[in-house]
Amino acid sequence: MPQAATEDGWVGSDVEKEFPGLGLLFLPVRVGDHAAAAEAKKRLADLEGYFTGTFVTGLPTRPVTAAYRVFYRQIGLDPDRDFTPLEWIVRKRLARGRFRSRGLLADALTIGAVETEIPIGAIRAADVLGPLGITTSRPGEAIDRPLPESTLVVADAAKPLAVLFGDLEETSRYRADKKDFEVVLYATIVPGVAPATAAEALWLTAAILGAE
Repeated sequence: MPQAATEDGWVGSDVEKEFPGLGLLFLPVRVGDHAAAAEAKKRLADLEGYFTGTFVTGLPTRPVTAAYRVFYRQIGLDPDRDFTPLEWIVRKRLARGRFRSRGLLADALTIGAVETEIPIGAIRAADVLGPLGITTSRPGEAIDRPLPESTLVVADAAKPLAVLFGDLEETSRYRADKKDFEVVLYATIVPGVAPATAAEALWLTAAILGAE
């Protein structure tokens, strides 16, 4: 079966001017059933094999992670303190001693990030109006709490939906029950990361979710 086509997100003109090469890909998917959840939980346990000393200590210099770290500096963040999403995952894994299953969607996002180094976010499809894109927040806008003005966000045609490079664990609030539900997966592209690599990460995550 052919893979679903990813879609190019829009980038606000002011953001595009200040950060050339920044982009977004997104992919609507339906989250799978309990069989997919069981398989994801098993695959999450298999990730323990990634945690060699070489992987952990060498992560900041790996090409994809290094590209995100460079972009962090461009937007005024210190990647040695304001860690990239994958580095947060690694640090939490080291603190907890193992990966903990937190539901199908959260597990899939963790697996996708570790295996590809691409941070994948997810937004409930019912909350999305039109294509996703990257812009800056305006005065008075909020996502659960007020946003500082000019925060880089993932947005739809009407409102901000997620802070760019926000905590992937926030998606644990999207938990599957007995009924399937739809989400929009998205991957942020920074200079030095090929769109094809981001697309592969989206397809991998969708496959783990049991999407057809």
